[in-house]
Amino acid sequence: MFHHIRLTPELVDRAVRAHAQVDFPDLGEDLIDAAVSCFHKLRQHDLRKPPATAELLVWLTVLAARPGTRPQELQGRLIELPALSTLVKDRDDRALLEQVR
Repeated sequence: MFHHIRLTPELVDRAVRAHAQVDFPDLGEDLIDAAVSCFHKLRQHDLRKPPATAELLVWLTVLAARPGTRPQELQGRLIELPALSTLVKDRDDRALLEQVR
């Protein structure tokens, strides 16, 4: 059985807020907002396997485990995002992001 749930910004925000206190309690709101913005930017590209909410939650947990991660680190090119492999797992998708400025 398969049920498609439309991934809206509101749904993503609710999922992130529901996990924030348990999975990444030390991340600041500004870093969380920057990460969610990057997630939405990634999903705007024609990726074969766009990241879903689960990948975003794992990425936020990984970012929380990296002391000193700052929102500014998430403002460069998408291919240069820290721990990108938690979001993008397809070789062709990575190659596509290499071309994005």
